[in-house]
Amino acid sequence: MGEAPEDFLEHWPSEVAEAWGRLRLPAPADLVLAQERQALELRRYNQELRSLREQLAPAPTATKAHPLLALIRAADAAERLLHSLSVDGKRLPALAGRAPWAGSRRQALSEALAAQVQGVQLLLDGLLESLHDAGGEQLRAQPGDPFDPRWMRAVQRKTGPTQQVLEQQRPGWRCGDELIRPADVIIGSDEESP
Repeated sequence: MGEAPEDFLEHWPSEVAEAWGRLRLPAPADLVLAQERQALELRRYNQELRSLREQLAPAPTATKAHPLLALIRAADAAERLLHSLSVDGKRLPALAGRAPWAGSRRQALSEALAAQVQGVQLLLDGLLESLHDAGGEQLRAQPGDPFDPRWMRAVQRKTGPTQQVLEQQRPGWRCGDELIRPADVIIGSDEESP
């Protein structure tokens, strides 16, 4: 690295070549290669920085005091309750039909649970209908969708395709052009986050 290339020496007097050797400077060709490597590395760092900025960007601004937010929270609670009345995808009334009790008790339990499930489902349907009537639109992210920070909030990263939705944790909502609540999603990344 400390010697000048031969073609360089041909065009300059021998004093320049000797001084070049004494300075132990890299040859001009080595300097060009080093500069190209640094430029490539800088571009890679800039890409990583852009990716990190997107991931760490503040969540999309959502209006906290939107009138539909209370209905959305009630619909979320009804969905969670409906989900809690299921075990491995089966509704509790169906499972109660297999209870080890005598026939009439088992039948009564099954009917009571069926009525609860039906009531919660009716409540949820009514809330969703009210939200849609008021102009609310549910925003659902599907696995494989590209991550869009305008209406999604990354709540966790898991190993998977980079910047793609792996799973939706909670749907988002908007009313017209106004975002009420972003969709909470798990996105793919090279590294997992806790």
